[in-house]
Amino acid sequence: MIKNGEIKEGRFGLSCIIKTEEGICLLADVAKGSPAEIAGIQIGDQILEYNGIKIASMNSFINYINLMEPGDILILKICRNNECFFVTLKKQEF
Repeated sequence: MIKNGEIKEGRFGLSCIIKTEEGICLLADVAKGSPAEIAGIQIGDQILEYNGIKIASMNSFINYINLMEPGDILILKICRNNECFFVTLKKQEF
């Protein structure tokens, strides 16, 4: 994002594989020291929703995240071992 003439980049620290037919994002990697790791997100977790939006495609999820600025909040609905819960992440500037 460009703000006041400066480029501001951020991250949540998530890498995933979208399984559109199932409507999930399967976590393939969680970056060390990232908001995702700090929140306890684990490889293999399944993201079902982001900010109340169901996972529909890789592009829509990535575009949504890329438009967010450092400091913005992302609420994920995650399922792990047949239990679902919500996690709140704050986009980290780097």
